[in-house]
Amino acid sequence: MSVLKHIRINYINKLIEDLIQKKNFDKLQLEFKDLKKKFPDVYFQSLPKLIKTLINDPSADALFNRNLIWINSYHLKDIDIIENFLNFYFTNLGINNYNFSGFQERTSECLNQYGYSSAVFSFENLIYLNEFIQYEISENNYDQNIFLKTNQAFYEQKTFNNYFLYNNLTRCYFYIIRNPIDIYFELSESNDEKAPDMIFNHTSHIEKVGKFQIQDGSQSWKVNAESWTNENVKSTFNGTIINYKELINNPLEIFTSVIGHLNQSGLDISLNYSIMENFIDENLNLFREIKTKPTISNQKLKIFKRECGILADKYGFF
Repeated sequence: MSVLKHIRINYINKLIEDLIQKKNFDKLQLEFKDLKKKFPDVYFQSLPKLIKTLINDPSADALFNRNLIWINSYHLKDIDIIENFLNFYFTNLGINNYNFSGFQERTSECLNQYGYSSAVFSFENLIYLNEFIQYEISENNYDQNIFLKTNQAFYEQKTFNNYFLYNNLTRCYFYIIRNPIDIYFELSESNDEKAPDMIFNHTSHIEKVGKFQIQDGSQSWKVNAESWTNENVKSTFNGTIINYKELINNPLEIFTSVIGHLNQSGLDISLNYSIMENFIDENLNLFREIKTKPTISNQKLKIFKRECGILADKYGFF
């Protein structure tokens, strides 16, 4: 590091520390924007630690936008119906202040913007940079509601005040839970020989997203589903659970609850059953359950019941 850059970093850090101490968050936000524009390398070096500290400071709430809405599922494909419905619904209502993005795709964009040096972005890297990445996504679209899609399991490290979600960034979340046996057969049909291992023992896998190999933290079906259906997580981060089978069999009821949850979370969206019914009528193929499903051996069923039983029973899967 050059002497001039070192002096600049020390000066900026001193200025920011001063503003934080004085709780002058309006001025601090302007300083962040100025730093990002003029010295992006210094911004990327300094902001992750600062955001990690500020995001846990209740007095700093004004620094953040609560504009992230998460749509989560163990099997990412299961998110498609909700995304397609909301796009259709918002378009017909003339609502345009929103966008849908994959969390990994947005992570890759953020890393690329700041010249992240490693080709691999591990789960440990996510734990360190998560708050900064979400802050960047939120700030870059401050006038929009951002629907982020992910199969990441919720994590928390209470000792370090380290969580996957934060209330001053997150408006609410949806978690779509589906029968793990159905997911298993769907993965198997795509010739994925690792399907059983993914459902029962999976911790994460590496996927090429943009320039980076990004490791997800999806975990096993049981860990993933338990993390998002946990009552404390639901109440803390304003979550609601969607049973995929009910979505297929009673779409109008589920769509009504989705709009209701968004309104309860602070959005102002009118309830229009006609638009919902039009979407269902135009996409009937999405709501036809497969009548003839592959049979599963008793031995394999026993494994599913052992590994996923309690939670699967709760949602009527077995």
